[in-house]
Amino acid sequence: MHLDLRLAVVAGSKQPTTQLALPGVRRMNPWLITWETHTNRVRNPVAAILHNTTSEESVCDMMRLLYANFLAAAGDRLSPSEQVRFAKRQYLCKPRRAQFGRLFSDDKPVLFARHVFAMRQSKDKEGYEMLTWEEGIYPQIAQDTRPEEIAKHFNRKMRRPRKRRQMTFYARTMAIVMGAEINDAE
Repeated sequence: MHLDLRLAVVAGSKQPTTQLALPGVRRMNPWLITWETHTNRVRNPVAAILHNTTSEESVCDMMRLLYANFLAAAGDRLSPSEQVRFAKRQYLCKPRRAQFGRLFSDDKPVLFARHVFAMRQSKDKEGYEMLTWEEGIYPQIAQDTRPEEIAKHFNRKMRRPRKRRQMTFYARTMAIVMGAEINDAE
């Protein structure tokens, strides 16, 4: 495999930085929406991957649409009353905001949306697709936590938490597997 070192200017910085570019591999920091459930009705836990500049409101709309589609797949189609409620924007799924820009639904099955880091797609030896990303490990915040304490947990230059966990989705098994913890130096 040929490795390509490129000199690039990172957004918001005037200094060039060296980035490693692998042919056919593109790293991105998208929104990832997953089904957090143990039901057999959801075959693929990865519900959607959205561009990192997608607004929170658009992510909420996508979560509502995914949930309506889930209900429609449960039967042959949505009942007319559910269609009318959806058209009137009386959604059954109401995404909630959690700390650090994460979104979740209270409904069963639960949809969970968050920004992930360094997502890349690859294939295993047998040709099945794999999706690998780093998921932020965020600090527990009490009511009296000072902003300086919270800031220690983030790498401002890289715009991500200092602690992350490697995650991998295997298309062969349709499962998300948790990997090792990653720490940035302070």
